[in-house]
Amino acid sequence: MNILYMGTPEFAVLPLEALKNDGHNIVGLVCQPDKPKGRGHKLTPPPTKEFALANSIPVYQPQTLRDDDFYELLKSLSPDLIVVAAYGKILPENVLSYPKYGCINIHASLLPRHRGAAPIQSAIIEGDKETGVCTMFMEKGLDTGDILDCESVKIDDNDTAATLTEKLSKIGARLICKTAKDAQNGALCPKKQDDALSTYAKKIEKEDTLFDANTEISLLCRKIRALSPAPLMSATLLHGDDKTPIRIKIVSGVMCECEKDAENGTVIEAEKRLVVKVCGGALHITALIPEGKSCMSDGDFCRGRRAAAGDILE
Repeated sequence: MNILYMGTPEFAVLPLEALKNDGHNIVGLVCQPDKPKGRGHKLTPPPTKEFALANSIPVYQPQTLRDDDFYELLKSLSPDLIVVAAYGKILPENVLSYPKYGCINIHASLLPRHRGAAPIQSAIIEGDKETGVCTMFMEKGLDTGDILDCESVKIDDNDTAATLTEKLSKIGARLICKTAKDAQNGALCPKKQDDALSTYAKKIEKEDTLFDANTEISLLCRKIRALSPAPLMSATLLHGDDKTPIRIKIVSGVMCECEKDAENGTVIEAEKRLVVKVCGGALHITALIPEGKSCMSDGDFCRGRRAAAGDILE
């Protein structure tokens, strides 16, 4: 079957590879444009583009899907099926209606829960015990189409967005191969979603990444896990008597007991480990990235005398 694949991040790589290995003809990959990364702001291709180029799959990175140029490209590729996995743009109606077997999305949640742009992060933040992957027909609504196949997985207490993405990508690879085969054989069994049970997983914005010591400790730890490895939780450490600001990103942190009476945001340990008083307990920051530096343990940070008891994290 001729398949046009539309996907951008790491989550979308394994399903693309699985479809190719399953014998389908991948007529092209459509992904988001390369983006600047790192200190040098070097343009970096998306993970799916790297895989496609290594496997002789044509790559297209249109700025928009809503002009005649993209529709002419679509006609020239003539896909039987379009598969979408975290592509990052809404498909217009003329694209949705083009393929013989329709457009099928690989969505990283147990729909109708966590419709939207950040289902993996939202599942961790909300404290869900399980999540999963659904394949679904795409329509005009946001993740509202009929569900085709579904598989669940447990969310472990130490899962980050990275580890959970890896689990869900493997599930997505298995599911889309089954769904594509069923589509080709006329064996799909679409199931309507219950809109009354839907929740919305909004895109992670800058304000969602900011440290807040007044956040309840268990929720704060879940947010740290949900934002790792990117974009990470941001904070400013006001250090020393002159309150010198040191900007950091929190890579990992765990809940610990707090036996000291202090205001939320106060550093209560900074010798061998970095511990901050927060709402309902204390946060042990186990790894962090100071501005302009590489990732380091809290012990290394403390040994560099960059934190002291009584400092304020905000």
